[in-house]
Amino acid sequence: MLLSEKLGSLFGLIGAVFLSFNMAFYGFIAFFISNLFFVVMGYRLNLKAFLWLQGAFTFTSLTGIYNNI
Repeated sequence: MLLSEKLGSLFGLIGAVFLSFNMAFYGFIAFFISNLFFVVMGYRLNLKAFLWLQGAFTFTSLTGIYNNI
């Protein structure tokens, strides 16, 4: 298991916890960090469809950050 996979999962979980406590801004920040780690993982493993998915998730994370400033 790659370090980027572990950190991506950890930050995704942290983001979910923040959202569950109505701390959306911090949740989307954590999701964005998770997306970055997963993009690194997908690039290293050449997972093209996964990279497209992470691109979409990154967009939703950035939108969530913007809407909660």
